[in-house]
Amino acid sequence: MAQALVTVTTGSQTQHMPLRALRAPLPAPLPPRGRTFASCPDSHQICVIDSLGRLCEVFGEAGSGPGQFDRPSHVIVVSPRFEGEDASVDGIDLVAVADRGNNRIQIFEPEGQLVAIIGAPDGASAVACDFRDARAGWPFFRVDGDPRLDAPVRLEWADPLLVVVGADGTRTPIDLAAALLPSFDAWLATASRPMLAAAHHHFRHKVRSDMLAAPLAAIETALGIAGLEAGDADAAARLWSLSWPAGLGRPAREAHAGARDRAAMAAAFRLGGAARVGAVRAAIRQSLGAFALPVLSDGDRGGPVPRRLFGEAC
Repeated sequence: MAQALVTVTTGSQTQHMPLRALRAPLPAPLPPRGRTFASCPDSHQICVIDSLGRLCEVFGEAGSGPGQFDRPSHVIVVSPRFEGEDASVDGIDLVAVADRGNNRIQIFEPEGQLVAIIGAPDGASAVACDFRDARAGWPFFRVDGDPRLDAPVRLEWADPLLVVVGADGTRTPIDLAAALLPSFDAWLATASRPMLAAAHHHFRHKVRSDMLAAPLAAIETALGIAGLEAGDADAAARLWSLSWPAGLGRPAREAHAGARDRAAMAAAFRLGGAARVGAVRAAIRQSLGAFALPVLSDGDRGGPVPRRLFGEAC
């Protein structure tokens, strides 16, 4: 009968052992300790083996979707540390799988639940930053893209870094705790007003990197829009009167100024408070200086409006 060779990893020790062609067994309770995990490239699965060497569970299947594998080549247990955690306290255990054929790393709970997928898909435009800047958006989001991984064949754990070794010998260090955060765009799309306020306060007074200039401006814009949508024009005016990050260039300032102005005017026509929204536009002028407003369509403002400058009256 055909046999498959699986790689079993416990800590830093690796051994190879032949197993018969695998079929998923009935679910069995997993012991809290003493588990090992094995990658089986032929069956595109990960095996869970108990402390007595018994195969107690298999997860995964062939494919390129979440939780699926294409010739997984290596699996290790990692324990990412989050900022502020005591080094003397054991961290959480996660299982990292080198999904070689899909050019990515998949992270699982020990019981097999998918936590995250790391690796830029084909055609991705965002690039990963240096791992030393990976926590610029901590603890809310990550500001960079996923690293591009080419046929990862081996994983090494060097707390807090997961080092991915490619088939060509390249080594890509990844700050795993930071990689588990959502992307900035995904976070911004779902963040509530209190979450936006918390992030704004955190980054305005604790900016770690120039990479945060544009995200901070986007957070301020979104927070002001949330205030306008709630009918609180005064809160938006106070927020948007703050000076902007020095690292934000003029083109980005003008783009965000246009977004703020459109939001303010749309709120004016919706809420019927054009006079109060005028204070918001004045606050935008105060924070940005005399930059020209973009030409807005009639639908944005509710009627024909001539082009204005920030230095002119609303």
